[in-house]
Amino acid sequence: MNVMPIKLRKSRKDTLSHLPADPEDWSLFVVRNRLRLVPSFVNCVFLTRDAHIMSASRGKRQLSAARHTLHYLSHVVFGVNFTQLGKFTYRDRTSVANGCRRIEDSRDDPSADKLLFFSELALNEMDNHMHGQVLGGQNGAGLDPR
Repeated sequence: MNVMPIKLRKSRKDTLSHLPADPEDWSLFVVRNRLRLVPSFVNCVFLTRDAHIMSASRGKRQLSAARHTLHYLSHVVFGVNFTQLGKFTYRDRTSVANGCRRIEDSRDDPSADKLLFFSELALNEMDNHMHGQVLGGQNGAGLDPR
């Protein structure tokens, strides 16, 4: 079994040195940090890889559909604008808008709508879990603890 070694950071100072110093870079930093969920999720659903989705070429129809779904879910779930998504996926803003429009049009099909609905739900829950936010109240169930 071939296992990649994990690099451990030596100190908190070393960890903080990788954060952006300019406050304007923080928005892109936060966006990229939250968006790491979406490609992983899309890769699992479409059985693709990051390298294929992020490649410069269009790829086959399944790769284009996966990339368009990535754009759509990122825009709808996290509210990321098309320009930031284009920077994240190395695409033009208009290409991202086209992909989102195609996926939105595909929601007329009940099976595609169901897939997108549950994908949005799953990404919201994963994001809330990772950022320590609990939906429905502080005790996690939205119920009165009395």
